[in-house]
Amino acid sequence: TADIDTFQGLYYYPIDCNALFKGKIYKNDPMKVISVQATKGQTVSVYDYGTVVVSMGGEDYNFQVYKNIDTPDFGGQETIFIPFKDKTSGKTTFADGRYLIIQPGETEVVLDFNMAVNPWENYNGIHSTLTVPPSNVIMGPVQSGERKYEDR
Repeated sequence: TADIDTFQGLYYYPIDCNALFKGKIYKNDPMKVISVQATKGQTVSVYDYGTVVVSMGGEDYNFQVYKNIDTPDFGGQETIFIPFKDKTSGKTTFADGRYLIIQPGETEVVLDFNMAVNPWENYNGIHSTLTVPPSNVIMGPVQSGERKYEDR
C-alpha cells in the first residue's frame, strides 16, 4: 500500500493529432497460434492476427499484428495489438518497446499512437515483454502515447 500512497500517475506525451494514421489490415484466415520470444528468454503464445500496411513519415510499414491469448498485459483474449519500437525506445519510452491496441475494421484500421502503452515489465521486472519483430520497428521517433514510468 505504500506504493499506492505515493503513486503520482502515468506519464504521457501531449496529445498529437498528427499521430493518427489510416492503414489497410490484412487478416489471416484462419489465424494460427505462434510462439513469440519475450525479453526474459521465454516464449509467449499469441495468435498471428495479420498485417497492417501503413505509410508514416515517408516510410511504408507492414506491421505484424497479434491477438492476445494469455499475455498478462491485456484484459482479455480479444485484445488485438501491435508491439513496436521507435527512435524514442530506451530514451523517453520503454527500451523494449510499447504496445498499440487497435480496433480493426474489415479492411481498414486507424493507428492512434496517442494510445501507445508500456508493457507491464516497465512497472514490475517480474513480467516480460514480447520481442518486437523487425517489421514493427519505426524508423523515426513516435513522440505520443505513454512515456517511461521512471521519468515522471
